[in-house]
Formats: sequence, structure tokens, C-alpha cells
Amino acid sequence: MAPVLILVLLAATGVLGRLGQPWTTIIVVVLLFVAFGAGAMLYARVAETRADAEEQVYDGEWSAWAQANGWRVQTQEAVDPLLVPLALPRGHRLVGPRRAMAGRFDGRDARVESWRSEEPLHRVNAYGQARRELVVLAARAPLPAFAAGVNADRGFDRWEPFPGIVGGRGMTLHSGPGLPAKVTLMVAPGDLQLVTPVVAFLLGELVGRVDAPVTVASDGSRVVVSAPDGTGPDDRARRISLAQSFLAAFGV
Repeated sequence: MAPVLILVLLAATGVLGRLGQPWTTIIVVVLLFVAFGAGAMLYARVAETRADAEEQVYDGEWSAWAQANGWRVQTQEAVDPLLVPLALPRGHRLVGPRRAMAGRFDGRDARVESWRSEEPLHRVNAYGQARRELVVLAARAPLPAFAAGVNADRGFDRWEPFPGIVGGRGMTLHSGPGLPAKVTLMVAPGDLQLVTPVVAFLLGELVGRVDAPVTVASDGSRVVVSAPDGTGPDDRARRISLAQSFLAAFGV
């Protein structure tokens, strides 16, 4: 703001006119450049302050939820590499873990993790910051490997790319027959008849009720529900319940 005021004062007092060219143009360009830089720095500082405040709120909510449910907040320096293909959409870049907690749910080992990642921005060759929260529930017996998801109905409607689990497992894409609108499934052809009705019923109930794409994936030993985070404890509880419902539907 100060460089703009200086420019106005110089113009009002006639100083710029007395200097003549090219000094008038040089001074104007320099002052505008300084003003732009100062504005950018101020914007970055405000964004950083807001992000820090959001992190503090999230820290408090996270700890309170863990304590209320008898879970343990854990210090996590690295993400389990075997978990990444189950939760991170293809094309995203994992930056690192933010938080993790572990506990029991329905007699099963359970985890909730929050990750920082970079997601590809649409229509430009660049990446933007993203955060994901994922729920992990262990199976008691083997179940089919698959990846499925339901798209959002509100806001900017887009489909999250499938997680990396689909690569190298002979999975094929299924949408349409047997599946509700906005629900997509990738599974090996031999497991299609077993998995399709489960996905159609459980994810079909979410159509029109989610604000962001939700992905459910299994590697045969656990179910992972993943979605952009920051939506609070109610969504976390619903995702845990969704993972449990998938395991119960397969009888594991």
C-alpha cells in the first residue's frame, strides 16, 4: 500500500512530470513492482496464519476424538508404504504424515491417519496442496481386492483417480450395469459378481450425501476408506462404520 501512496503523492505534486522520461516510467514500474511484491507477501502471511489456526483446531479435535473413543494418538515419522496404494489417488504425490491414531473397533485393529499430499491441478501442469484422512480396518479372513468410489454431488463435481492398488492386479473398470450413478468399481473379473452387489448397496447409499469423493479399497487383508479430510468427527465415524460394513458384508 505504501508504494502506491508514494506514487499518488508524486503524481499529485507534479514531481513525476518534472522528471521527464524515461525516469517517470522507471519510477512508476519500480513502485508498482514493490507494491505487488508487498501484497503477495501479505497474502502469503495471512494464508500461513490461517493454516496455523486451522491446524491448532484440528489438533484439538483429533486429540479429543481419540480420548473419547479410547484410542491412542501416535507419533508417525513415515507412512507405511504398503498403505499408500490403498489410499492415495494415482497421480497424487505423498508429502508425508500429519497425524495418526490407533485403537479397536468391533473387535478389530483400527487406524486413522491424516496425510499431506500434492494433487494435480486441472487444466494446468502444476500441483496443489491436499490433505487426506483415511480409516483402516483389519479383516479377520481374506477378502477380494478391489477399489471403488462414490463421487460428490455438491461443489466442483470431480472423480478422484483410483488409488494405486488397481495397478498390476488385473482389475478392470466397471460402471453402469449393477451400479448406481456416480459409483465406480475396479475389480478382477473373477470377483466381479461377489463385489458388485456389496459396492452397489453400501456406496449407493452415499450418492447425493457426500461433499467430496470417497474411495474404498482392499488389498485382501484390510479395508481402507479415504477422502479429503478436515470435515470433523462425524465424517470420521461414518467412514469407520462404512469400512466395518464392507467387512461385515464379506463375512470377514
